[in-house]
Amino acid sequence: MSLKQALMKAKVDKQASQDIAKIKQMLEQQQLRVQQLEKEDIVVDKHSEDFVEKLTRFYIINASGETVNIRKRSRADAQNVVDRDYGVGKYRINSRW
Repeated sequence: MSLKQALMKAKVDKQASQDIAKIKQMLEQQQLRVQQLEKEDIVVDKHSEDFVEKLTRFYIINASGETVNIRKRSRADAQNVVDRDYGVGKYRINSRW
């Protein structure tokens, strides 16, 4: 292997390790965000959907066809949560009653 090839390989390896570190950091941030959402506004519980529906008034059906329950008292607050998490104007809040 020539010196030029060795230097190129070292540069590629360094870039790859930096990319891996960035990806790990992004995944950790995403996991923290999911944990925060589960504690705050969005109720995620697939095992007892009847119970969750009684606790939450507002919901959306996301692109995957899953019902996402929003635990807020007013429609405006629930819509703000959805706009914050999914993007403004992508989903409209539905109400159970």
